Amino acid sequence: MANLTFVANTVSSTGTIPLDQIPQEVKDDAEEVYKVLKTNHGRMKVDFPSVGELNAYIANLKAYCEQRPEGAIRFRKSPTRNLPKTSMEFRITDLETPEEATTNGIRQAVEEVKTTTKK
Repeated sequence: MANLTFVANTVSSTGTIPLDQIPQEVKDDAEEVYKVLKTNHGRMKVDFPSVGELNAYIANLKAYCEQRPEGAIRFRKSPTRNLPKTSMEFRITDLETPEEATTNGIRQAVEEVKTTTKK
């Protein structure tokens, strides 16, 4: 006989988990990681007993970052490098880091020069 287990969807029909359904522990984790990585370069690692728990954590963490009341922040899962399937490394940063802002500014300036020289 098969051992069946019901697994509820972690995402609502609107495509994201409502903010009030995200566990407070996940919200606290997101804020703590964001605060630590604001002043320290690196990434965080998290381990779970099962892949399902890891996937649920990712879904909740990503949904919180997108809906954060103080302003959205970016969740980025790092590439897996010989980690168990129940582990991940990740970062939580501003939507646009200072380095990205500099790069985007340079790209805009180059495009403006291209446009100006074509006239």
